[in-house]
Amino acid sequence: MAEVHQDSGGSGSDFDLSQFYQIFFEEAGENLDLMEQMLLSLNLETADDEELNGIFRCAHSIKGGAATFGFSDVAELTHQMESLLDKLRRHELKPSSAMVDVLLESADASRALLACHQTGNVGQGLRQWIWWGVFGRWLQAMLLALLCHQKLLKQW
Repeated sequence: MAEVHQDSGGSGSDFDLSQFYQIFFEEAGENLDLMEQMLLSLNLETADDEELNGIFRCAHSIKGGAATFGFSDVAELTHQMESLLDKLRRHELKPSSAMVDVLLESADASRALLACHQTGNVGQGLRQWIWWGVFGRWLQAMLLALLCHQKLLKQW
């Protein structure tokens, strides 16, 4: 049962979410594994709605959990993944190998960020943490660039 803490105003209560961290990390890992498998088996020419929606749901689940637990770096990165995946599942963009590559790299970066959060070993892993944060921002920029590139190609 969740530990209940009274807030300072006495107007309600909130729950200690830390007891659910391990469940989140396990589910996020499973979602990342599934997303990776689905991306690697995706046929770019015949990708169907079910496949694209499944990949989107994996990213969406990770983003929601990360936001709930305050892991904003993971939430921001998976939000960018979601944006690209949403365009794909709405058939606004056609899947490309570059998109799959960036999504796979983003999944790897998400996995590394989650590992840092899970171990809580920021002192020893500070360099890795900073590097993955910079790398995550680069991947976000790549996802946005792919979206813009596809949009420009459609306009020509």
